[in-house]
Amino acid sequence: MLNNLSENLNMLMAKARVSSDELARQIGVPATTIKRIRNNEHANPTIYTLAPIANYFSVSLNELIGIKNSTNINHVIREIPLLSWQECIRYKEIRYTEQTQFIPVEIEVSEKAFALVVEDTDLDFFPKNCILIVDTINQALNGDYIVVANMEHNVASIRKYIVEIDQIYLKSLIPGIGASALTSEYVILGVILQYKMELRIKNN
Repeated sequence: MLNNLSENLNMLMAKARVSSDELARQIGVPATTIKRIRNNEHANPTIYTLAPIANYFSVSLNELIGIKNSTNINHVIREIPLLSWQECIRYKEIRYTEQTQFIPVEIEVSEKAFALVVEDTDLDFFPKNCILIVDTINQALNGDYIVVANMEHNVASIRKYIVEIDQIYLKSLIPGIGASALTSEYVILGVILQYKMELRIKNN
């Protein structure tokens, strides 16, 4: 990547053959903002503007703005949106706004990853207020913790993914509640790759 935000964005857009108007439509950022960045007109974009651009082109924020990594570590920090439990059910339709908060992650995730805050106090394994890093493109494997939506009741929750012979079960993390079979009323939203306790979440 180059050392200049406008040059990097122009290069990425040229490779992807996408116009300012089309990029704006895809990520929900005003076309005028994108054009100012491309023309290096001191747009001073904020994180909520840069994050969806970086995610669209599958690059890190550091790569987008031209900050070179000073170490030999191959991975880079990506920013992913922090969603509510209702928002994650329709995560594909979410448009970022000035109120959207982003969480830095050090592990490798896709551009479709998102974060959630655990609100329940009685879950096994995941403490209240920890931050879940959820990736939507990972295939769930036996023993994985996943975020699943019950589309009939329009609620999302954490379950443990269990495979037994030819049947898949979703085990509740609430003590005393057993496992239920994965049926058509459930949609797997993503696999939990990590949880974090060290971040301070600002209150909106």
